[in-house]
Amino acid sequence: MLINFDPIIVQRLKSVPIKEWGLLDNFNEYETTNQVQFLTDKLIEAQPQKILEIGTNHSYFVYLASCVIPNVKIDTVDIDNNASIGVNILKNIGVNVTFHNKKSSEFFKGFNRAVDFAWVDGSHTHEDCLQDLLSCAELKILTICVDDVRSNKDVLKAVFDFYRAATDYKVTDHRGIICFKKT
Repeated sequence: MLINFDPIIVQRLKSVPIKEWGLLDNFNEYETTNQVQFLTDKLIEAQPQKILEIGTNHSYFVYLASCVIPNVKIDTVDIDNNASIGVNILKNIGVNVTFHNKKSSEFFKGFNRAVDFAWVDGSHTHEDCLQDLLSCAELKILTICVDDVRSNKDVLKAVFDFYRAATDYKVTDHRGIICFKKT
């Protein structure tokens, strides 16, 4: 499936005042295309009704997920309140997304809804990333994708530690994104 992003929406999301790079900010267009295609394939395969995103950033993933699965419900978590700007842009075009302005560790304490798919791209410390992954596993999320595995050694270590601990997940890797599927 080829995603035709609306360039006006993408530009509006890119203007969200957040310093971190996101899924659509890669200077290597080939890399961006590969990552978007990988996530598109995983979303199509999973056909989630409910998605959890840790690390809202510019809301690029929310936009991608809503393009692939138009009626999906998304909860997204970020400590930077500016991330709500991108969420509101998407809400205004009909995306069913709820923004939670808090640390993921706080979010998980009160969250117990069913989720089919998780995108983990929040804190890049080993401890936080590992805890996000373990919390997703506690929710029995069927598909968990993790970004920045290739570019961040703490995220990579968290992924390996999670893989050792969560033996009921198998893994696929593509372009710096790891995808875990519950077996």
